[in-house]
Amino acid sequence: MLNSNIVSGTQPTEVPMYREPHLQRKSDQCAYLWKNWFNYKYGLKDEKMAEETRELWRKCVEEHAEMCDREIKTNPIYTSMESLNKNKKGE
Repeated sequence: MLNSNIVSGTQPTEVPMYREPHLQRKSDQCAYLWKNWFNYKYGLKDEKMAEETRELWRKCVEEHAEMCDREIKTNPIYTSMESLNKNKKGE
């Protein structure tokens, strides 16, 4: 049954985007900031707060991208994938 969680009264479970908890937390933080920006911009139409929140979101996304980059370069799971891909391409 579709939407069986409505009938049973349970909340749907969310599948995390990232297996690394620190990346998931940062992603959630960025999503929260984006939702706040959207609300200020289009809901409340508060341009000053929208601008400030957008800047916070931009910084958050940049930090998250740096964290992901660091994870790819240092986590053995991803470094082994990178070397496998290089070998497949003949590099």
